[in-house]
Amino acid sequence: MKKNYLYIFILIQFCSGVFYSQTQEIDSLKILLNLSSNDTNKIKILNKIGAAAIYNDSYDTARKYALISKSISEKISFKTGLSRAYDILGNINYFDGNYSESLEYNLKSLKIKEDLKDKKGIANSYNNIGNVYYQLKEYSKAIKNHKQALSIREKIKDSVNIGFSFNNLGNVYREQKNFNESLKYHLEALKIKKSNGNIKEIAYSLNNIGVVYIDLGNFNEAIKFHSEALNISQKINSLENIEISYANLGKAYFNLKKYEIAEDYSKRAIDLAETIEDKETILDAKMCLSLIYEQTKDYKKSLKYYHEAIELRDSIFNNENIQNAVQTQLQFDFEKKEMIAKKEQEEKDIEIRAESKKQKWILFLVSCILILAIIFAIITYRGYLQKQKANKLILLQKQEVEKQRNKTEEKNKDITSSITYAKRIQQAILPSSEIIKEKFPDSFILYKPKDIVAGDFYWVSDAVTKHQESFMMVAVADCTGHGVPGALMSVIGNNFLRICEREPTVNRPSEALDFINVGISKTLRQEYSKSTIQDGMDMVFVAIDYSAMLLHFAGAKNSIYIIRDGLLTEYKGDKHPIGAYVGEEMKKFTNHSISVKKNDCVYLFTDGYADQFGGAEGKKFMYSRFKKLLTENSHLSMEEQHHILSNTFDNWKADNEQVDDVCVFGFRV
Repeated sequence: MKKNYLYIFILIQFCSGVFYSQTQEIDSLKILLNLSSNDTNKIKILNKIGAAAIYNDSYDTARKYALISKSISEKISFKTGLSRAYDILGNINYFDGNYSESLEYNLKSLKIKEDLKDKKGIANSYNNIGNVYYQLKEYSKAIKNHKQALSIREKIKDSVNIGFSFNNLGNVYREQKNFNESLKYHLEALKIKKSNGNIKEIAYSLNNIGVVYIDLGNFNEAIKFHSEALNISQKINSLENIEISYANLGKAYFNLKKYEIAEDYSKRAIDLAETIEDKETILDAKMCLSLIYEQTKDYKKSLKYYHEAIELRDSIFNNENIQNAVQTQLQFDFEKKEMIAKKEQEEKDIEIRAESKKQKWILFLVSCILILAIIFAIITYRGYLQKQKANKLILLQKQEVEKQRNKTEEKNKDITSSITYAKRIQQAILPSSEIIKEKFPDSFILYKPKDIVAGDFYWVSDAVTKHQESFMMVAVADCTGHGVPGALMSVIGNNFLRICEREPTVNRPSEALDFINVGISKTLRQEYSKSTIQDGMDMVFVAIDYSAMLLHFAGAKNSIYIIRDGLLTEYKGDKHPIGAYVGEEMKKFTNHSISVKKNDCVYLFTDGYADQFGGAEGKKFMYSRFKKLLTENSHLSMEEQHHILSNTFDNWKADNEQVDDVCVFGFRV
C-alpha cells in the first residue's frame, strides 16, 4: 500500500459510500455474478468485488474485475458503473505508485460525477485527487482538493468521511512542517473514528498521531500511540497497519538511542512490507537501519542499507512520474474548459444566434489557452532534459565518491585486522589466568581496554632477593595514551618488568621502578634534550613477603588501597611518572614497607575506572565512589567483587563512550 513516508491514509471508498471489511466474502459475490443476467447488476457486483479486493490488498484481483466493469459500462453507457470502475482503477494505480494514471482515472470519475450531480461521489474524487498530489509533493494542490472534499462532506453531514478529510489534511500539514496544525486535524479525526467504532481506521489515526509526535521530538508519546495502534492492528490482523507501527516504533526508539529495539522493529517492518509489497515502508525502514548502523559504527551495513534505500526511493519518485501527472492535470483542465465553452456556445446558439462575435472571442480564448499550454509543456520538457543532464553529472560524481569511500573502507579494514592481530600478541604477553591464580589464589583482575589494544597492562611473578626473601610480586601500569601507542609502550614496560625480576641489583619495588625508569628513558633516547618522545607510564609495584607478613610497595603517580576489617587505607606513591624525562635528571622512587594480616584486601588500579563519565548526570565516577564501592564489598569473595565492579562500571557508563583503559587488580592476603 502506498503511503508517502509511510503515514498517508487512503480512503478505499466509492460513490456508494460502502466500506468493505476484511470479512467480506468475495466468493459469495462471484457466485452472484455468475447468477446475474442483467448487465447493470453485473457491473454493480463487479465493482463490489473490486472494492472488497482492494480492502484486502488483493490489487491484481481488483484490477481484473474493475477492467471488466469498465468495458461493460462503456458498452451500455452506464455512467454510474463506469465512474465506480474509474474509482477502483484510480486507487489501484495509487497503491502501485502509478500516480499519473491514478490522477487520470480520478479526474475521469470526477467528470462523470459532476454530470450526475453526485455530491458524495464528487467529494470522494476530490479526496483521492488530493492524495495523489500529496504523493507528488504538490502540497498546496493537495490541501485545496481535500478542503473541497471537506466542504462538501460538511454540507451533506457525512460524519464518517469528514473524519477521513481531517486525517488527510493532517498528513499534508505535517509534510509542510506545520506540526501543530497537523496534530489538531489528526486528533479530530481520531475522535470521529472512535465515535463511529471503525477499529482499523482508529489504528490508522493512532499511527498518524504517533508520527507527528516523532516530528515534535516527543518520542515517548509517539511510542505510546504506535504501541496502541500495533496492539489493535494485531488483533484484527491489519498487515498494513502492523508494518506502519513497526517502522514508526523503529524510528522512535532510534531517536531515543535504543538501537537494538529500533533495529528489531525496522527489520520486522521490512519483512512484513516485502510480503505485501509496500515499497515506501521498505524505503523508510531501510533508511532507519542505515542510520542505526551508522550510530553503532557498523559502517558496512549502514552503507548497504543506504544504497538500497536510495535505489528504491528513485524507483518510486522519479521525474517521469511527476511529469506525466502534470501533463494529465493540464489535459483535464483544458478538456474541462473546452467542455464549458461548448455548453455555453450551444446555449447561446439556441438563445441568440446573432452573437457570433462573442463566440469567436470564446474560440480565441480557448486557442490562447491551448497555445499557452503547449508553450508550458515545451518549457517543462526542456527543463526536464536539463535536469536529466544534471542528474547524470551528479551520478558520476556520486560514483566517484563511492569509489573513494570503498578504498577508504578497505584500508580501514586492513588496519583493523592488523590491530586485532596485535591484540592477540598483547594478550599472549599478559599473564594468563592460570599464572595469576598460581601466584595469587584469592584474586581477581578487571581488565577493560578502551580500544582493541590497550595502554594499561598487568604483571605477576615471584622472586628471591639477595637477602633470601621470597616475594610474590604484582604490578599494574597505565602507559601514555591508549590504543596502538599505549599498546607499544605496554610491550616495552612488560619487557623491563621481566628483566628486572632477574636483575640482582633489584631487591625492592622502588629499585624495580628505578630500573624500569632508566631502561625506558634509554630505549626512547630521552637523555637527549632534543628528543621528541615524552611518553612514559604510571605504575604501582607490590612485593609481598608472606613469611614476614610484610608488603613492600612503590608507586609512580599511582596509589594502592588496603582494606582491613572494613576500613580502607590509601598508600600513595611518588608524584612523578616512569619515563617522560627528556633532558632532565631522573628522580628516584620511594619504597614503603607495610605490615599486613591475613584476609587483608589489597587493590592496585589505574585511573580509568574513576575517570569514567556516566550516571544520570553524565559525571565522573570519582575515587570517592570507587573507595566506597570497594569498602562495601570487601567482605565478599574476590570473584564476587569482580562481578560487582564490572557490572557497576557498565551500568554507570551505559551509552556513554569509554574514556580510558580500565585495570583493577585485587587480592586477599
